Amino acid sequence: MNRYCHLNDIELRNELARLKDELEDYENEKRFAEKKPGEHIPAAEVLKELKTTNHEIEKLQELIILINQELKQREF
Repeated sequence: MNRYCHLNDIELRNELARLKDELEDYENEKRFAEKKPGEHIPAAEVLKELKTTNHEIEKLQELIILINQELKQREF
């Protein structure tokens, strides 16, 4: 049983959409952080920001997988 089993189908699909939007935001942030055009930011700071962003991306991807699994289980 996962943390999303208590949500109804509509709530689950809304949460999935929200997480996908958030994932897209983090992916955009990552692309921006990797480029940082014209900015003089210490490499350590950029790496720390990328590490944090990567961690958030991984968490969101895991949650999206959980929701998709829950939706598949409900189809049967």
